[in-house]
Amino acid sequence: MSYDGKETPYKAGTTFDISVIVTFHNEGRLAYRTLRALERAINFAMSHGVTVEVVQVLDRVSDSILREICKDRRLKTCCSSQYHEVDYGQLAFSRNHGVQVSKGGYIAILDGDDLFCENWLVKAHARCVSDVLVIAHPQLSYYFPKNVHVFLYGDMADPGQLLDTNPWPAMSFAARNCYETVPYQPDTTCFGYEDWRWNCETTVKGFKHEIIEETLYAYRQKPEDLSLLAKSNAAGLVLAPNSLTRRLFSRPLVSQSEIDSTCKTQRKPGKRMAQIARTTPRFFSNIIWGMVNFLKSPALASLRNRISNKNKERIKQIVYLVVTIFFHAPDDSLEPVTEETHELDPWAIRELLWLNQIDPELYVAESRVTPYRSCSRLHNFITPEMSALVKTEKPRIIMLPWLVRGGADLVALHYMYAQPCKTFVITTEMSANPWQKFLPKGAVHIDIGNMPIYWEEKLRLLLRLLLETDFEFAHVINSKLAFETIIKSKSYFAKTKLFASFFGFEYNHLGFALGYISDYLPDLLDIFTRLSTDSLTFKLKLEDLFGLSEGFVVNHRMPFSPPHFPMRRQIRRDSNFSDICPSDGDTTRLLWAGRICPELNPELAIKAVSDLIESGHKFELDLWGEADNCEYPKVPENHKIRIMGPYDSLGNLPLENYHAMIYPALYAGLPNAIMEALGNGVPVVASDVGGIHELVDDQTGWLVRDYTNPEAFKATLKQMYKNRESISQKSRNAATIVAQKHSWEDFQKQARLFYDNPPSE
Repeated sequence: MSYDGKETPYKAGTTFDISVIVTFHNEGRLAYRTLRALERAINFAMSHGVTVEVVQVLDRVSDSILREICKDRRLKTCCSSQYHEVDYGQLAFSRNHGVQVSKGGYIAILDGDDLFCENWLVKAHARCVSDVLVIAHPQLSYYFPKNVHVFLYGDMADPGQLLDTNPWPAMSFAARNCYETVPYQPDTTCFGYEDWRWNCETTVKGFKHEIIEETLYAYRQKPEDLSLLAKSNAAGLVLAPNSLTRRLFSRPLVSQSEIDSTCKTQRKPGKRMAQIARTTPRFFSNIIWGMVNFLKSPALASLRNRISNKNKERIKQIVYLVVTIFFHAPDDSLEPVTEETHELDPWAIRELLWLNQIDPELYVAESRVTPYRSCSRLHNFITPEMSALVKTEKPRIIMLPWLVRGGADLVALHYMYAQPCKTFVITTEMSANPWQKFLPKGAVHIDIGNMPIYWEEKLRLLLRLLLETDFEFAHVINSKLAFETIIKSKSYFAKTKLFASFFGFEYNHLGFALGYISDYLPDLLDIFTRLSTDSLTFKLKLEDLFGLSEGFVVNHRMPFSPPHFPMRRQIRRDSNFSDICPSDGDTTRLLWAGRICPELNPELAIKAVSDLIESGHKFELDLWGEADNCEYPKVPENHKIRIMGPYDSLGNLPLENYHAMIYPALYAGLPNAIMEALGNGVPVVASDVGGIHELVDDQTGWLVRDYTNPEAFKATLKQMYKNRESISQKSRNAATIVAQKHSWEDFQKQARLFYDNPPSE
């Protein structure tokens, strides 16, 4: 329940106006300076008729000098003092202990190496007496002695910004009911930032955080090896789930269409271009995506492979920026605030000069102050779909980059249909998502990838969403954003059910392995509950590479012709070859199908077939697929080799018109296109790479071991041309074998065991 402020802030036995809770954790001689500054503030308070007690809490202290200083200052202080040694090892528990034993109606929090300004207790007390719902914070924060700077704080109008930033300093002052109603929560192995969490929880309870003008505190920056912030960042700790962020995610805010419509063009840079972009979106879309596709083109593969991952992310940020400017153009309220500085007011300089007499490390070289203005905007992008995820009990989450025509996307759909209940699909990169239409009935699509925010903002938004969701399991399929989100807080996700699917290595121009496995799996191997792959060959490779126990990596044979995505047109078991594939005379018609990209090597297929045609062999080749680059491969002008364009499912192509499929991949796992072709009775001529040999052999097609050499493919095609009768037998064998090994029922059973049964120890 929210605190309504009607109850008196005092409790029975309270004898002081203010209790100052000072927590110590082996600060040594620095405590002397802290207590001297505190005495000065107490003297000022008592001169204004405000009574004060000091509660010193020494938590797990082994420093004898600190003990001496605290006991000595306790005796010499000008007011009542309590001294407590505790063994919590947690700042939150130390503060809570101080509150419990204190006797003041109001509480002031102070860390053992920071400094109060003289008027802090008086001004904060006066404001909180006038409104017991107020939590007071100083207006200025002086950080020293390393990176000396001063922040000027102001009141924050929108509490939603707490989702992504902590806008108030740690020092606080409030009625004791506030600290009793919302005690500090301790750090755990998963979370940090107890002050931030306390700010969130008190906001939900109805307390109001306010800045007290003309007050400051001096915050001593600890060495990196002692700083709680540094330790939290190094351990991947994040703000813990809390009532405020849960409330923000639980209430419907805006839809994706509303996000786009509210991002109106109001800023001057690019305003005209953004207006033109909206009037002619297809034209500008083609320009932008043409640029992106050009950067992905095979001609630049060698250059891309030389770019470091860090620089690739920078390039991606530039692309996001261009898209944001042209298609979203956020208004000024969503723009990051440019850093500006002002002159320090005379009162602040006078106070810092006084503190300098107490602590010689505190000095001001330049009288400039930086206004602290939160520019967080993530709370503006919470959608009803996110709200539904947070509210659903034990949802199942599948995360992937996009929903496009591709093998990994098809695999994701299979897993969705195997466990359709409470399914939430999160896409994380920019795409039109044409396969969204194939999602299971009732599945909810959360599209983070197309939001007009930067990569780091998407990462933080996804992290907060996952932390606030009590999911049954999450399954990652090729999503860089999801992998990096998990890395951000590994200690938390290690306690959840987390799965991932990997399908093979990629290789650069020098032959070195790269891709998701190289970039993410070594860091996350101990975080995942279990891994899956579609190839037995790759399963064994992973086990050997990482020394994994049996059962941790599972080989799931992808289903042929599942009910949600039919791939079968007809099973061709005819004995007469001419009935299987009509042709003109003795012409052999070949099919190439897949994503037109360097690793699938369509140029080699074109080269091999073109040479055979020129040498007098009767071949035809149709290439089906969507190009990764802005142009499709060049083909001879003899009309025997044709570019056919994109397709949704290979089973929907006129497969009865083709004798065989050619698949000259440079590397692969176990491609869905091969499984679909064989299941439809189309034998395959394929490279002997990855797990292709698990389906393509002498019974179902032809394996080419010298797969980078067009001559090897030409020799195999000549052999097939001379022995055309074998195509009919291989066709029947292929359809039978795929039907036996790749049934939808078997895949469903495998997927349920995958999610429900942990691997054997």
